Amino acid sequence: QQPRLITLTPNALMQRLPSRQYMSQQVRDIRPGQSIDTDDLVNWLTGNGFQRTPTVRDAGEFAVRGGIIDLFAPGSANPVRLDFFGDTLETLREFDVQSQRTTPQLTQLQLVPMSEVTLDPKTIARFRTNYLTSFGAATRDDALYTAVSEGRRYAGLEHWLPLFFEELETI
Repeated sequence: QQPRLITLTPNALMQRLPSRQYMSQQVRDIRPGQSIDTDDLVNWLTGNGFQRTPTVRDAGEFAVRGGIIDLFAPGSANPVRLDFFGDTLETLREFDVQSQRTTPQLTQLQLVPMSEVTLDPKTIARFRTNYLTSFGAATRDDALYTAVSEGRRYAGLEHWLPLFFEELETI
C-alpha cells in the first residue's frame, strides 16, 4: 500500500470517531454468485444509514423491487443494481439514474455505511443507558431519545457518538 498524505484542520484531527476496528466490521463485500439473504441486506442498509425510496436517485438511497435491489453507495459515481435469483446474487451492474439503463456487469461491490452510527439492538441499548445516565429520565417530547429507541435515524445523530460507543478514537 502506498503512503498517503491527508490534509486536515485541527478540529477534524481531534474529532472523535468510532474505532477503525468497528468501522471495518461494518463493511460488506458483495460479488455475483454469493448467497445473500435479501432481508438481512435490507436490514443492514437501513441500520447503516441508507434510506429506502421508491426510486434511487442520490447517494444513500436504496429501493427493493422483487428480486432486484437498487442502491447508491457512498463514494460511487453511479448507483448499482443487484439482481437476485432466490438468495443468489446473479448480476451486479451500475446503472444510469436518468435512463435506468445498466452498464456491463461488475465483479464486486464494497458496501460501507452511510453513517458512523449503526442502529442495531446493541447500540440502541447502549445509547439509552448512556442517555439516561447523562441526562436522567427522558420526557415524552424528547425526539432524539424516542427516535433512537424506535430504531429510527434522527438529524444530527452523529453528534451523540459518545452515547453509542464505549470507546472513540481520532484519525
